Amino acid sequence: MDLGLLLTYWGLINLPTLSYLILRHDRNAIITVIVILFFLIVLFQFAWTIHNLLHKHIEQNRQLRRKERELFAIFNQNPTPIFYYDTDLKIRKYNPAYIKFFDIPDKFKLERFNLAKLHYKPAVTFLRRVIETGKPIEYEGEYITTFTDPIRKYWLKVKAAPLYDEHNRIVGGIVNLQDKSQEKASTVALERLVHIDPLTKLKNRRAFEESLSALLLRSDRKELSLLFFIDLNRFKPINDTMGHTIGDEVLRQVAGALQNRCRNKDEIYRFGGDEFVVLFRDCCSDIHESKRMVEERTHTINEALQTMIRVGESHLPMSASIGVVVIDPDDFDTEEIIRQADLAMYSAKQSGKPYAFYDEKDDTIRTKNFILHQELNRPELEEQLFLEYQPIVSLADGHIVAAEALIRWRHPKLGLLMPGEFIPIAVENGDIERIGRWAMDRVCKTIDRFEKDFSTFPLQYISLNVDSRELFSGSFAQHVQKCLECHQIPARHLAIEITETSLIRNFAMIRATIDALQVFGIRWAIDDFGTGYSSLSYLEQLRFSILKVDRSFSGTIHDAEKTPMIDHIIRIARDLRYDIVVEGIETIDQIRYLEERFGSLNVQGYYFHRPMSEASLIETLQNC
Repeated sequence: MDLGLLLTYWGLINLPTLSYLILRHDRNAIITVIVILFFLIVLFQFAWTIHNLLHKHIEQNRQLRRKERELFAIFNQNPTPIFYYDTDLKIRKYNPAYIKFFDIPDKFKLERFNLAKLHYKPAVTFLRRVIETGKPIEYEGEYITTFTDPIRKYWLKVKAAPLYDEHNRIVGGIVNLQDKSQEKASTVALERLVHIDPLTKLKNRRAFEESLSALLLRSDRKELSLLFFIDLNRFKPINDTMGHTIGDEVLRQVAGALQNRCRNKDEIYRFGGDEFVVLFRDCCSDIHESKRMVEERTHTINEALQTMIRVGESHLPMSASIGVVVIDPDDFDTEEIIRQADLAMYSAKQSGKPYAFYDEKDDTIRTKNFILHQELNRPELEEQLFLEYQPIVSLADGHIVAAEALIRWRHPKLGLLMPGEFIPIAVENGDIERIGRWAMDRVCKTIDRFEKDFSTFPLQYISLNVDSRELFSGSFAQHVQKCLECHQIPARHLAIEITETSLIRNFAMIRATIDALQVFGIRWAIDDFGTGYSSLSYLEQLRFSILKVDRSFSGTIHDAEKTPMIDHIIRIARDLRYDIVVEGIETIDQIRYLEERFGSLNVQGYYFHRPMSEASLIETLQNC
């Protein structure tokens, strides 16, 4: 509306009339003029208001149409699938991305399509909940569409929200879809990698721990389950000598052997290194049945390892040490069961048996060993160590001819400890050198005292056991020589004992030390001979002074099948001019047998003397 044109038009019509009235100078005419002018002003204001309202309405309509175009463009050009539906679950509108996403054929007209007819009912429930609750809802999971052939599966993330009219009434819902199928596939693949051992393709330790935890969390367990913790014997030498490529191939074949001999429902895992785990779920009704099954399954596993492992054209027999834990319905601690299985496996390995059940006694030993590990390097250790001496006797006249120094530990809490209880731990800890030096110094002091207390040294020698790893130190020979010089004692009065097994394993590395001390005049003794099954060539190469026959042979003197072995050992040692000491003599029958067969021999055992203190040994020697 043009207000200027309106005023011009009105003026042209009414100006003559107003002029006429004004020129009359009539009171009524003047009033009429005023009324007409007032009407003009009101009419103008009304016209102005109408003009503004019409202009505003036109602008609002223009903006609304622009927004509709923008919303339509957003809806149709949005790459994300979107649709909205009414309260009857019928589709009202959807964008092209929705059609493209589900690859819906043109023959399907989705307007007014009833979503309640969807094949995948969880989706129907989800869409209905938006209408019923009036709240936005999110969902992530599987979705199956039947619009295509073949049927397709998706992994979707869906966001849905209610639609309201101007009266705040729910008139439907709007849905936004995101395709997470590729992301889900990647997650599943990654999850598989996380749970699969890449070398053997078995499930790994993480998968095992999760599976065991799931088993223990089940409330419906009634039967016993079994856990086998398998450690390969002699795998490290194979890996070290033949290389990691061959070692990896062996592990792959071991995995295949386990899969071949175990049942489909048995769960096999690679725990790490050369350790494997087999979980038998709900397999036994009682402990007796479990023992029968363990015997059967361990035999099957070791038989497979013995026969199935090949490297190239070569057959490589393997064996395993298996720790067994019986899992009953009351067990719930995953870490504790794994710890028990590991402990049982080490018990089997130490005993040399194919398997061992977890035993609470093993926990006591492990706790004790843990304490010893911590206390072996404490300064007060040397104040708690002491030596005892066990005499070596000549069968010819019954006189004491030598003595063996034996180390003991008077522990303030654990009581008296024998060397077998703490020396292996000291070797493992690296404390054996310190203990060995202390013992060597004490033995040299004892020899010095004997020389001073007796007019002539009353023994041929006093011997001391030394672990081969003490000899790895380049300073061992120097320390022994220093001890002898410090106490001014002859080297011939000292003998060093080293076990046959330890000697064979490390001979090349310690030979220089042995040769140096032999030249210096110290005697060497092979201890526990017969347990290491060494080649006789070692006896010729070493030319030690003394050979001590292990007590396991003297204990078989009454066994007709085994006594020829001790006879054979003694005869060979005599031919090689060794001084022979037979250990473990505890009965008169053993003495008579040795006297009848060999006449003069040196022997050691409880029949004659138990280990005794230095003072008691001196007293015994003085009374002889």
